[in-house]
Parts: sequence; structure tokens; C-alpha cells
Amino acid sequence: MKKVLFNLFTITLLIFLPHSGFSQSTSNLDIFLNLTDSCAKDILSQVPDSIKYLKVDMNFSSDYSIFKNRLIADFYKDGKNIFPDSLSSKNNLIINIAIEKVSVKYGDVYRDGFLGDFFTNRNFTFRGNYIFEGSLKTVKDFDCTYKDSVKLDDLKNLENDAYGFTKSNIPSEPFFSNFYEPAIALGAAAVAVFLFFAIRSK
Repeated sequence: MKKVLFNLFTITLLIFLPHSGFSQSTSNLDIFLNLTDSCAKDILSQVPDSIKYLKVDMNFSSDYSIFKNRLIADFYKDGKNIFPDSLSSKNNLIINIAIEKVSVKYGDVYRDGFLGDFFTNRNFTFRGNYIFEGSLKTVKDFDCTYKDSVKLDDLKNLENDAYGFTKSNIPSEPFFSNFYEPAIALGAAAVAVFLFFAIRSK
């Protein structure tokens, strides 16, 4: 009898305790910078190793200037040099990069466990195209995406007020959860206490 009650007590705790396996989430801005790195990698894969000098023209709003700095840094890390307008572009490569869409969207809210935290999916899009001019002629689109799950309560901290593209409409918790959760939690606590003392009395 004691073993049965102990098992019931253990099962009750497992049901009502959250069992999240999610680690600390990366900020929206950092994810967009990682997608920028993927874009740079795609561009550089089309550039022959023999070309060491690049001229980079970027056609997008000032809101996306952080991506320009990131792309330039990625090109430097790959061993490329960026030449200014005053330097002849003969036998070098001109890259014209356009960013068309940078966005994050949040999905439906779901719960991690019976009474666990609320989570939502993040869906990131980093889309545009680039054109090679000069010694190479190439036109290519890029469409980098990323998806993960984060706690609903963490979304505000993962956004950045200085960059509007890191923000989106934050979904709300399910309406009825505010009513039945306290009752369920109270009932679960009562059952757990009862089982605990029942086990000890045997």
C-alpha cells in the first residue's frame, strides 16, 4: 500500500511540475546577425579565391546599416579587402547587395507541460539579392530563415527597441488559462499534501 501511494505521489508531481528543456534564448538581433553571416557565406562562395579586392554597394534603408557593417566584417574575415570609389575597379569585383525583407513573426502560444510556461515559435526571414559586376557577372537571390521556440514572457527582453525589425506583435496567453489554472494548481497541491501525509502515516 505504501509503495502504491508513493507512486501516486510521484506521478502527481511529474504531471504538474513543468519539464522545460529549453535553454536561454538568443536575442532577435543576434539571430539576424547570424543570418547575415549566412548571407555573407553564400556570397563569398561565389567569389573566386584569386579575387582579393571587393567594392561593396548596398541598397537598403539606414535602419539596416548594422547589416552593412556585419557583411563588411565577414568579407574581411575571409581575407577580402574593400576598395574605395577612388580605386580603379578593373580586374576587381563589385558586389551590389539589396535587402528586401527583414522580419520576425511569432506563432501561436502553447504550454510546456500541463502547468508549465507558455511558449511561442519565432520565425525569422532575411531576404534579398546580390549582383556581381566587373570581372564576374552574377545575379542571385538569398533567403535565409530561422525558427525556434522561446518563453512568451521572454519576448520583450529578446527584442531591441533601437531596431524595429527585431520586434513583432506579441501573442497573448489563452484567455481561459487565467481562470482554470489557479483551481487546478490548488487541487494538485491538495492531492500532493494528502498523499504525502497518507504515505507517512503507513
